[in-house]
Amino acid sequence: MSKQNIYYELSDKVVKRYAKVPVHLVAGVRIDPYDQKNTISWLLMTDASNYDEKTKQKTFVYEDEVIELYSQYEADAFVRLNKKLIERGLLKVYTGSGSTVDETNTMSDDELSKILSIRSNEDFASEINKLSSSLTLTRLKQFAIDMGKSVKRVHVLEARIKELNDNS
Repeated sequence: MSKQNIYYELSDKVVKRYAKVPVHLVAGVRIDPYDQKNTISWLLMTDASNYDEKTKQKTFVYEDEVIELYSQYEADAFVRLNKKLIERGLLKVYTGSGSTVDETNTMSDDELSKILSIRSNEDFASEINKLSSSLTLTRLKQFAIDMGKSVKRVHVLEARIKELNDNS
């Protein structure tokens, strides 16, 4: 999941994309797609592991290089707010396709709460073992901590996350 394109639920509504041109970082401001009165700072930066110092070549990683805009209003505001970056050639319109979003085990907050409300530790562990997305499990772990669930439940979640990360 992109650090900047955090609105995965809007990924099918992309109106325009901009990509940074230089290898170094580029930062600016955008309109919040959910509340157009607010602005959000953004940063596009090539990860050091994706840049070869010897050849001065970078590996293009969509999530690090491209910012998505979800409405014409947001796209127009983006141009106004980042005019100097665009004029200087630091940002260009990106015409390629977006990255695919992994929606494995995507769950709502209510579904996460329902899992955390399972009374039996064995049933809870069984339900956790059905999940195969470390992202969902990490969200579930944070929910457990925020809801004051037992340390044992948090450890079960951490063990499952570790298991998935070790297997990938």
